[in-house]
Amino acid sequence: MFKFLKFVDKKNWLLIAILIGFTLLRSYCDVTIPDYIQKITSLITQKTSSSQVDMWSNSGIMFVFILADFVSMYIIFYTSSYIIANLSYTIRDKLFKKINSFSNNEINKFSIPSLITRTTNDIVQVQNTFIMIFRIALAAPFTLIFGIIKISSFSDYNSTLLFPVAFSIALVIIFSVILIIFLMPKYKVMQTYTDELNNSVRNQLTGIRVVRAFNAQSFEKNKFGEINDKSTKLNIFTNTFMGITFPIILTVMNLMTLSLYWLGISQNISLAVIVSTSSLAMILFMSFLLLIMLLIMVPRGIISAKRINEILNIKNSIIFPEQSQPISDFSSLKFNDVSFYHENAKEPTLKNISFTLNKNETIAIIGSNGSGKTTIIELIERFYDCTSGNIEINGFDIKTLSKKNLSQLFALVPQKHKLFNDTVKKNISFGSNLVSNEQIEEIKTIASLDFIDKYENKFEYKISQNGKNLSGGQKQRIAIARAISKKTPVILFDDSFSALDFKTDASIRKNMHEKLENKTKIIVASRISTVLNADKIIVLNNGAIEGIGTADELLKNCETYQQIFYSQISSKEVIN
Repeated sequence: MFKFLKFVDKKNWLLIAILIGFTLLRSYCDVTIPDYIQKITSLITQKTSSSQVDMWSNSGIMFVFILADFVSMYIIFYTSSYIIANLSYTIRDKLFKKINSFSNNEINKFSIPSLITRTTNDIVQVQNTFIMIFRIALAAPFTLIFGIIKISSFSDYNSTLLFPVAFSIALVIIFSVILIIFLMPKYKVMQTYTDELNNSVRNQLTGIRVVRAFNAQSFEKNKFGEINDKSTKLNIFTNTFMGITFPIILTVMNLMTLSLYWLGISQNISLAVIVSTSSLAMILFMSFLLLIMLLIMVPRGIISAKRINEILNIKNSIIFPEQSQPISDFSSLKFNDVSFYHENAKEPTLKNISFTLNKNETIAIIGSNGSGKTTIIELIERFYDCTSGNIEINGFDIKTLSKKNLSQLFALVPQKHKLFNDTVKKNISFGSNLVSNEQIEEIKTIASLDFIDKYENKFEYKISQNGKNLSGGQKQRIAIARAISKKTPVILFDDSFSALDFKTDASIRKNMHEKLENKTKIIVASRISTVLNADKIIVLNNGAIEGIGTADELLKNCETYQQIFYSQISSKEVIN
């Protein structure tokens, strides 16, 4: 966990030094105040004329130490809050950037719910632990050292009284260590349950329409309840152990006070020394009482820190070069004997794929579900890297291109269209430089976004999260418009017309043919009508290419294409 301190900048290291300095001052004030309690107690018992003057002077000095203690505590709390807020910001920023650099391999390894928990809940746990360390843990050893020195070295205190204080503190330390060793594994399981709860809630909310349609509310409730019960029982178990901690510590503290008075009286030690030593012992013990609160949080903070470090320390399976040969325009895309295996898969998803796509061509990829169509798109975007073979763009290996350069070449309409909780205009212009409605009008025509006209605010109409207030076809059209607005030379359509009716599908393809003739397009589709006019059609079956050619050529010599074709278009329609 302390590895995170490397993220602290020079300015904050100066604040940490100031914090340590005021922590020393606060600890010194805490253990010095009992000196004046002793002096004032002695003066009260003397009842002389001069004792009243000395009492006022000692009270004034004691007040100065109390004021210094207050100011020190305020500065410690303020600086620690500032330092930890900035440290948390840096950790969260690095974690977010690291996750954004992940390929699908890393995302699948950790899962989305776990990544969300690590970016939110785990960082909060680390933040709270550091706050407790800076505010409490730093002061405890200083207070202990100053206190023991005073009790054992100064004549104002009696070293005989050191034994019950040291013995009581030793008991607390031993108890705390046993508690940490016992609870550490439980906190690790607790964070895992948090991941599972996050996943359950996420599935429930994203699939709420399916849940209601199948009347499966009770099933989802039971599934969530099972995880919730496990988490609750674990929380009760850990909190029960923590619940007995404070009664035990308070009992030890009271017995310590009793033993101090009993030992002091039996050794004929003055009342003033007993009172001041008792006050000092209470200060020492209260420091360790607060330290126990830290020890409660440390195990959970350590577990959360390990989970965060798992993300930060993992080596990305796909690494983009920071700089590469600049490619200003697209001329060709070439797959050279490309094969791909998913992690731990026995069979390849793609086998020996080879084809060439030239500038301004439209190539379509068709095949049954699971044939590897989407995987080809993912390899082009480098969401995965091919297992064997290579992919070339303009003659350069795709692995030599920077992420920025690759992004400037391709715009993607994904199979699962993701819309953001924002206006139609901002969803369409996402990632591009469009600024006005006039610039979107042409895109509106191409993507057949006529449904926007029925909204009062038109382009300013607010889309809900994931486009819940739009139909499937409307969401697909906005996703298509977003890809067009990016103004890249190549557009990748990953089964992007499946939710459209035949009329809208035909209209969009016609518009793209007329107004995007200078664009290169790769269209993944399961609908024959979507691919008929492509310059080249690739037919996939079980990850292998069974045919490449025009629609007419494939209809003559590719059996898989014929099966797909006649399953969607009757022989009568072909004759007509």
